[in-house]
Amino acid sequence: MQLVSTKICKVSDIGIHNNLFNCAMLSWMDESGRAIATKLACSPKIITLIIGESGISKAISKSEIVL
Repeated sequence: MQLVSTKICKVSDIGIHNNLFNCAMLSWMDESGRAIATKLACSPKIITLIIGESGISKAISKSEIVL
């Protein structure tokens, strides 16, 4: 597995329970996936067709680093 990017959970990324919005994590995942797919395919013409499933094993709070 290759580390593509890291993100810091900011106040603007959290909801009312002080945990990361799942949609923010999915956006980060999509961005990182496009970055590595573009590199591997040697083409900028990459789109996300579908994300089948996502799961969070523990809550992510503000200031935590997400790998």
